This record gives sequence, structure tokens and C-alpha cells, in this order.
Amino acid sequence: MQQQSEPTSQLQNHDGNVHRLMMLTAAGITFAGIALLAIIAYAGSAANRSATDRERTLLQNALNRGIARALNEQKSVAWWDDSVTKITGASIDLEFTDSNFGVFLTETYGHDEVYILNAENKPLYAFTGGARADPSAFEQRRQALEGIIGETRGTVASKLKARPDTFGADQRNYRILEQIPLDVGQC
Repeated sequence: MQQQSEPTSQLQNHDGNVHRLMMLTAAGITFAGIALLAIIAYAGSAANRSATDRERTLLQNALNRGIARALNEQKSVAWWDDSVTKITGASIDLEFTDSNFGVFLTETYGHDEVYILNAENKPLYAFTGGARADPSAFEQRRQALEGIIGETRGTVASKLKARPDTFGADQRNYRILEQIPLDVGQC
């Protein structure tokens, strides 16, 4: 009877080893699967972060270019000598201002509204809805624009996002032009 129990004992021992081997193999495969899923999840997350950062950069660049373009567009009329002489605190040439500011900025650059303020931030001119408006129309926008006006005038600290100063960099060209002596007889 002892002879029969030894093979049964060996068979049970062998079955235990196979079961242990199967459990270790299953645990190894499960661990490898979890590790592979973690790697895939991390790679996907990193790719999403990278794509989001790239899109954010593209959007910021587009906004920066749009802002610089708008500033250059406005500079084209604001720095014009005729603008300085025809729009003063004492008087405004409304026909000139309508055609060169109101109509020009709305039709050429797509501005919805145009306001001109004096040094004390008093509205001198308004152009809204495709026509000249009473300068007091600016009061509807004053609260929304006070921060920008204050920052432009240098009276308040900026709360706006700092952008690359591509507009300011362009201004160096004007300083160079001012230094070039022109002989009117040669022009």
C-alpha cells in the first residue's frame, strides 16, 4: 500500500508545482499587461500634452500677429500729420475724421466702432454702426476699455497678458527715418 501512496504523493506534488507555475505565469502576464497599459496611457498623455502645448503656441502666435497687425493698421492713420492738425481738443474737422478714421477703419480693417479721446480721456469723436455718432456713445464702452486706456497712457499697471513687443520693435525704423537728412530739392 505504500507503493501506491508514493506515486499519488508525487502526482499531487507535481500537480502543486504545475499549479504554482501556472499562477506565477498568470501573475507575470497580468503584471506585463498592466505595465504595457500604463506605458500606453503615459505615452498617450504625453502626446496629448505635447499637442495641447503646440496648439496653445500656435494660437498665441496668431493672437500676437493679429494684435501687432491691428496696432500697425491704427498707426497708419494715427501718426499721420494731418490727423494731428485736424483733430485737436479745440476743434475737429469732422469730414476729414469721418473719411479717414470712421469709414477708413471700419471698411478697410473691419473695426466695428471707432473712438478718439483727448489727453484727459474725454471722447472727441465716435463712429459706430457705419455712421458718426455722438462722442458720448463712448461712455457705453468706457468701463470695458478703461484698463486698456490706462495701460496705453501709462497710468495703471498692466493686467493684460504680456505679448512679444513686435509692435515696439517696428518703431525703431521710424527713429532711423527721422535721422536721415532729406534735401527737398532732390526729391
